[in-house]
Amino acid sequence: MTWTKKRGLHQPVTNAIAAHLHAEWRDRRLHTDTAYMSRFIRRRCATDLLALDLFRGSAKEVTESEAMREAAVRYLDLDPHDSDVMIIVPGDGGTPRTGALLAFTTRWEVVSVDPDLRRWCDTNSASGSLTAWSCSPATIRRLTVVPHRVEDAAGRVQVESPSKVAVLACHSHASLDASLDVVCASYPRSQIRVAAMGCCFEQTITGRVHDAEYIDDGVASPHRVVRIWKAAGAA
Repeated sequence: MTWTKKRGLHQPVTNAIAAHLHAEWRDRRLHTDTAYMSRFIRRRCATDLLALDLFRGSAKEVTESEAMREAAVRYLDLDPHDSDVMIIVPGDGGTPRTGALLAFTTRWEVVSVDPDLRRWCDTNSASGSLTAWSCSPATIRRLTVVPHRVEDAAGRVQVESPSKVAVLACHSHASLDASLDVVCASYPRSQIRVAAMGCCFEQTITGRVHDAEYIDDGVASPHRVVRIWKAAGAA
């Protein structure tokens, strides 16, 4: 089933509903709730995140990252204070914006994966942390950046036996199937959950119907449908 936070249960997101969202956005009539931006402004880490230019001055990208954090906490039932959680963010873009927000605002270990992150790694790595496969930013604890395709990252970055692993795909162009294959192979004993917000690249898992989907009115984009898989693989 599909719902929005304000309107309760709703019909499934059909192509017609998706087209309506795009039409409303094009005509500048699509409402965006300001809760995510208000929440971000109140965060003590907001000045640090902005100083790193992770969102490149885009309110849209802030709301997208906040929406994925909301999905993880509210719908994947992940506790921000639980340090036994690993988050994989495939296709995080040219900056690890979603990964950084999660690392700053939770106790989770976070891995951002995207081949476009190479330049960011070259500029922001802690001294001696840049390897052929990953880097650790000098100013962001618990974040590992992998500047490669997720398909090539299997087994390269791990924490020791996390009990809970989640894939958070935020407007990712990486295949969700490929992302899940890599994560399942890397963490075969962990319970794996998935939240995905697609854009021009459809986010589906072959052979697995999502448990729920909802339209997040807080995302400043017509691409605001979030899908949830509470048990996508392993464990």
